[in-house]
Amino acid sequence: MLPRSQRVPNTPAAVSLSDRRARIVLLVLIVLAAARVAATYRVFSETNDEHHFVAGIEWLDRGAYTYTIYHPPLARILESLPLYLDGARAHGQAEVVDEKDAILYAGRGYAANLALGRLGALPFLIAAIAAVWIWGRRLFGVLAALAAALLFSTLPPVLAHAGLATTDAAVMATLALALYAFALFLERPSPVRGASLGFALALAVLSKFSAIPFFAASAAAILALRWIVGRRGGGASGVTTPRWVGPSLLALAVAAFVVWAGYRFSWGSLPDTVGPRSRDVVVGAGARPHTGIALPAPEFFEGLRRLRETMREGHPAYLLGRYGRTGWWYYFPVALVVKTPIPFLLLAAIGGVASLRMAWRERDWRPAAPVVAAAAVLAASMPSRIDIGVRHILPMYPMLSVAAGLGTLALWNSARRMRASRIAVGALVGWQLAGSAAAHPDYLAWFNELAGRHPDRVLLDSNLDWGQDLYRLRDALTARRVDSVALAYLGVADPARQGLPPTRPLPPDRPTTGWVAISEMWLKDVPGGGKAFGWLRGYTPVARVGKSILLYDIPPD
Repeated sequence: MLPRSQRVPNTPAAVSLSDRRARIVLLVLIVLAAARVAATYRVFSETNDEHHFVAGIEWLDRGAYTYTIYHPPLARILESLPLYLDGARAHGQAEVVDEKDAILYAGRGYAANLALGRLGALPFLIAAIAAVWIWGRRLFGVLAALAAALLFSTLPPVLAHAGLATTDAAVMATLALALYAFALFLERPSPVRGASLGFALALAVLSKFSAIPFFAASAAAILALRWIVGRRGGGASGVTTPRWVGPSLLALAVAAFVVWAGYRFSWGSLPDTVGPRSRDVVVGAGARPHTGIALPAPEFFEGLRRLRETMREGHPAYLLGRYGRTGWWYYFPVALVVKTPIPFLLLAAIGGVASLRMAWRERDWRPAAPVVAAAAVLAASMPSRIDIGVRHILPMYPMLSVAAGLGTLALWNSARRMRASRIAVGALVGWQLAGSAAAHPDYLAWFNELAGRHPDRVLLDSNLDWGQDLYRLRDALTARRVDSVALAYLGVADPARQGLPPTRPLPPDRPTTGWVAISEMWLKDVPGGGKAFGWLRGYTPVARVGKSILLYDIPPD
């Protein structure tokens, strides 16, 4: 694309940079981001959603896919691959938790195996940075793309979830690639671009089912943008219907084939009911009763059905001091505002406005496509009844970063008060870099300045307390020579197998004495929805362990 004075407003003042040097800088950014992420692997115990490698090991070892099938397999396969290559194999336990523990505590041991699982998420971080670079460079030039990659690769939420063996980084990267492929397809439909779109879309769907509504909403928003801008005279020429048909059908065919391949070309019928078990065999020996006609990839359709049931039920959630099960329409806007660096939000807003003006002025929809897609992802997430973390809107960040890259260059090259504008750019970028460095290694529990000194009053769940600080609790208790502790830990790691001193359950509604450790989520009693541990609020904790556990020493009286 480009031309039009390299697409950056007032480019005569812009600094030039060769493609070769830019790629070297990009490589440095990728290495730094990967190193920062890898440095967190052994700091944190497993979080509450890091069980996906279980299904991946089964997929690789036994050619089956039966564990928690309301998640698709791509991220799970990649996250299990380092474990599998290291010798991990399926144990055949009936429940996910039991199978997870059997894998983690075998071979090299818990910490090493967990780190190997997390290593499998790193390719998605690299792919996401590459997507930001490619899209930004095509639209706005090398400098804007580098600025976008720098800002994206230093976002605490991105670094946090790229370091965990979950599906969130996967959908962030693959949806960005799918939307970029869609934008290319709209520019000029062709068999090659149709096949690329189908392949990229399939990867996004195989990463996480939320990619389906996110892609649909973003694609519809981009099409609406294209139509609105085109009504002014159409800088980007329209495409006649016959030229669309063949490439579109090819895209659908490739997407369907790749999704089916992700499920190992399985074939079967759906169970007659949706059971409560975490594991249900859909295909092969031991299957539950089947009904209806046979389908390709029945796990895919059953997974969608399970997810729909989960969405209907809702999930315990916390926002601004309130507990609920069915969510709030404004949850994700609040999460975005307090979990994203303020300078990034400002630069993305500047870039978003600049891209919309550019699209309107030049009668070309393409510059505004990323910011419009990001807004569509946010809009599609707002009706959700499962409000448990900014991680669910992580796919916004690559598109917002493209806009932020444009905002950085537009502000730098501003003809009005150029010196002040460049000082502002330096201050904003420096603010983000300094804040990101100071956040290490607690990217998961990081909040910006708008959350205040008590971010736990704003958000909890995977935004702050996801069971990640059990290692730190062990070290804190060892340093204080604590011989026993009453524990209310909201996590899935087994304290008895993590080197803690003897623990006993901390009973709700019954004050106790001695050493007490409690997760922030339990202190707010989000899982129970009541005030069971309210008596602890009368005491001052002796320490905060990590960001998510409070440690008390309750006197006998």
